[in-house]
Amino acid sequence: VAPEELPTDVRTLAAEYACKAMDWGLDGVVCSGREAADVKQATRNRILCLCPGIRPGAFEDKFALHDDQRRVFTPQEAARAGADFLVVGRPVLRADVPALAAREIIDSYK
Repeated sequence: VAPEELPTDVRTLAAEYACKAMDWGLDGVVCSGREAADVKQATRNRILCLCPGIRPGAFEDKFALHDDQRRVFTPQEAARAGADFLVVGRPVLRADVPALAAREIIDSYK
């Protein structure tokens, strides 16, 4: 695809690439939680979404910093948007007790 043919809207581009991924036989894509709903809609829910940049909003005062992530979602927001898998790295790894941090995050959206 020529650069001038690419849509300028990231959500549209993510949905288009997800459709291509599905056509190529892939089972899923990595996308922001912001694009998960568009990916799911465009692929009729037939492709999985792995969403990085997850930051637990309820625990922001304890260990959820944005770091270098600019497009963060909470676990709840990502799940509502259609994320199938969440990548929650630094908020867990940087916690005083990583296992407890992971458990709190999981319990926060059950």
